[in-house]
Amino acid sequence: MPRAVRAVGIVLALVVLGLAIAASVAFSRRVALAEWLLLDQIAARGVSPAALRVSHVDARGIAIADLALGPPDAPDLAIAEITASWSLAGLRERRLDSLRVSGVALRGTQREGQLSFGALDALFARDASPDAAPSLPASEIAIDAARARISTPRGVATGTLGGSLQSAADGTIDGEFKLALDGAGLRARGALEVSGSLDAPAFHALLEAEPGLPIAGRVEVRGQIAREQGERVFDASVALRDASFTSDLMRMSDVNGVIALRGPPLHTPKKQILSLGVVDVGVPLTDGLVEFTLRRDGTVAVALAMLHFAEGELRAQDVVLDLEAKQTAATLQARGLDLSALLAQVDIPGIEGSGILDGDVPLVRTGSSLVVKGALLHAAQGGGKIRYTPTEETRALAASRPNDLGLAVDAFSNFEYEILEARLDGELQGEMKIGLHVRGANPEFQDGRPVELNLNLEARLTDLVRDATAAYRVPDVVEERLRAFSEGKAR
Repeated sequence: MPRAVRAVGIVLALVVLGLAIAASVAFSRRVALAEWLLLDQIAARGVSPAALRVSHVDARGIAIADLALGPPDAPDLAIAEITASWSLAGLRERRLDSLRVSGVALRGTQREGQLSFGALDALFARDASPDAAPSLPASEIAIDAARARISTPRGVATGTLGGSLQSAADGTIDGEFKLALDGAGLRARGALEVSGSLDAPAFHALLEAEPGLPIAGRVEVRGQIAREQGERVFDASVALRDASFTSDLMRMSDVNGVIALRGPPLHTPKKQILSLGVVDVGVPLTDGLVEFTLRRDGTVAVALAMLHFAEGELRAQDVVLDLEAKQTAATLQARGLDLSALLAQVDIPGIEGSGILDGDVPLVRTGSSLVVKGALLHAAQGGGKIRYTPTEETRALAASRPNDLGLAVDAFSNFEYEILEARLDGELQGEMKIGLHVRGANPEFQDGRPVELNLNLEARLTDLVRDATAAYRVPDVVEERLRAFSEGKAR
């Protein structure tokens, strides 16, 4: 949105040029001359086609209607009305006393990480000269109901902005705007504050995203735009508080943290940290912590991703994710999973157990699916126990199959295992093949004779796993960064 505001501001600055001459001649000639001067200056900036209508101009001001830049049937920028007032002293300084703009409609496209405003892109290309600092075309600019429409890979995003911007004699600016965003998975309302100078504006935005959409929660942004070697760059900090995100791959909630962003191209310094309350990938994982870096080439280097499950931990280290690649692979290391907590999350009444499981869970992202390929969990040394109390329905079924199911039900009534292995293959959100291999004995079954069983199951994890809710506390390292951001120390 700041870049969209600048696009409108550059166009408005052209209003000042040549108006002192136009105001001194007859009305009909004033209007024609003002229109010619404005269109000539717009064309000189490389913007074409352009159209506008001057409805009034005199010694005190001008009114312009129906300004359109870009294709006539779908202009990249359209402004219904521009009203400007000036004084002789202001015109000598090439400044207006006040400027009011209403009915602004801006169109843009985001593609491959680049944002384009069509015919207006020529303004940005010529705005890169470091020789002269830009200035506000008026001491005060009021914008009523400006609308932006950006086509993105996630759909069309729209935004509205209204407020005012003031400029002091020393070149400092100060402005407040109300804004709203909608589309591309986001619907939010908030406020934008602008300060600093026009050449190096600082901004502070606070957005409250509505729940029930792919992106929800509170997002606060503080940053600054500057010049480095003649190029526009930005440096911003984004604070997320109890945010959530939903995609085809997963659902994340209670996302908290501060991310430092720089660009272009968009990237981050090292060691960005986010905490994740719940990550649901078909299995609910909780109390996560991610340390990552967004590289200049668009890849994400994950130094550490840690999530808790069944009182144990799933961890991945030193993984590079290419979000544009067709496939991305990573391996989660499972450590210290408690079988008792794991079975408590399985929707099979009457089963309980003890023991600790470790192993590796290879994951492959293909399109919008996460696939487990050859995951193996095994019991730690010392084994454990499995106890299963079947329902009456299961007892009846076991009685009809005494040589397999009946044998397993009787053995698992009080089974002490020394070996337990579980193999998993399949889609986390779809069908999963689970192979279970156990070896041990039941003191109450066949005089404690050793038993070795192989069981195979094919089912959807979402049907097997109960919904899990857990209390969540933001980690101290994340809470400290959020506190520093609130105090204006995080940059």
